[in-house]
Amino acid sequence: LQLGAIGVTGSPAANALAAQADVVLAVGTRLQDFTTGSNSLFAQAQLVSLNVNAFDALKRRGLGVQADATLGLQGLSRLLGGWHCAGQWQERAQQEANAWRDTVLAITGKREVAGLPYDGEVIGAVQRSSSDSTTRDIVVCAAGTLPA
Repeated sequence: LQLGAIGVTGSPAANALAAQADVVLAVGTRLQDFTTGSNSLFAQAQLVSLNVNAFDALKRRGLGVQADATLGLQGLSRLLGGWHCAGQWQERAQQEANAWRDTVLAITGKREVAGLPYDGEVIGAVQRSSSDSTTRDIVVCAAGTLPA
């Protein structure tokens, strides 16, 4: 279940669920202001931060778990056993994910208009260039700051 990125530059779906979460598991992130909304996006949640770097694992009043991401997630999975979230939460997450996917498709789809493509169309073209872009391939780019 993929809800997009979280934070100031994140998706409405991810931010909406994070705002109501009891626990947020942050894996491999430095939890900077863009990610946390200056600690406002999931202020009420218990934070569990899994990071290979002890300094980053112990940030933001969270419970730090120092480990490699893959090994740490495997260990947490074993500890949690068969635990699942409430059905209502899963349904809401699925609805938010579907709505976000529809939004992304609308933004990244081809327009039947003459002229240069806009940013979303370029991103869509990159996604469509790979047969595995929705399941395996990841392209990351950043401008370095919020757009002005």
